Amino acid sequence: MVKPITFELYYSFNVVSVINRLEYPVKIETLKAHHIATTTRWSNQPVNVEQRIEELIKELGKPGREALQASTALSEIGALAVMQLVRTIKEGDDDYTRKLAALSLGRIGKPAIDPLLETLESRDPDDRRYAVEALSHIRSEPRVLGAIFQARKDSDEQVRQAAWRALERLPAHHMEKRMA
Repeated sequence: MVKPITFELYYSFNVVSVINRLEYPVKIETLKAHHIATTTRWSNQPVNVEQRIEELIKELGKPGREALQASTALSEIGALAVMQLVRTIKEGDDDYTRKLAALSLGRIGKPAIDPLLETLESRDPDDRRYAVEALSHIRSEPRVLGAIFQARKDSDEQVRQAAWRALERLPAHHMEKRMA
């Protein structure tokens, strides 16, 4: 008799398959982040993802390890968290929260590109700066590189500095192609 696939079996299979694709130092942190992203602090029961995203965004403002774990968990959630993270960049309470939201968006990658490119058009220089910082983690896309290069000419000094920092972290062959 074949057993039906339960949520627990499906969840365990997915966690194991994710872990098997990772290198050792990352495995434990990724497993913790996945667990944090998909469960509440008080129980191991699955929760509403939108509700969990809001909880994790609130945790970005906490000091220390909790905020970093929340950032990693939001990255694990991926595309579902993009719009709320972009909103956090624009409306965040403090610099630290906004910076971690940008880091999470950068880790999410391609699904975050279009909203971040739109954020570069904001009138608020802080919004543009955080968008550049997030995009600096997704620099393999040609349109992202173009946007970062364009941000070097921004009217705000901090946005320009963020763009230059992003470009300094590029491998040399990217710079050679772009400058040619």
